[in-house]
Amino acid sequence: MNLKNLSIAEVSFAPDFVDSGADVPPELPTGPADAMQYVAAALKKVAGLQVEIEDIIAEDDKVVVRNHWTGTDAITKERLGFSGILIWRIAGR
Repeated sequence: MNLKNLSIAEVSFAPDFVDSGADVPPELPTGPADAMQYVAAALKKVAGLQVEIEDIIAEDDKVVVRNHWTGTDAITKERLGFSGILIWRIAGR
């Protein structure tokens, strides 16, 4: 995210990847290409978007990341910040 390299999703996500995040609009498909589209839109809306990983825990085929996101609304110039927890399952391990 911090490097703005959207194509990393092509090698990071399995073809059957499903993004079930609460922030994903329900009408948006959930595959890797759709996740890249969603992130591209976020990068346009939030200038200087940066993610800080605060904690990362891995066990068996799961990885949990607690993170904090910051940036500036591209239109209002208001500073934004929010925190979240991501849980990934690593397939084929």
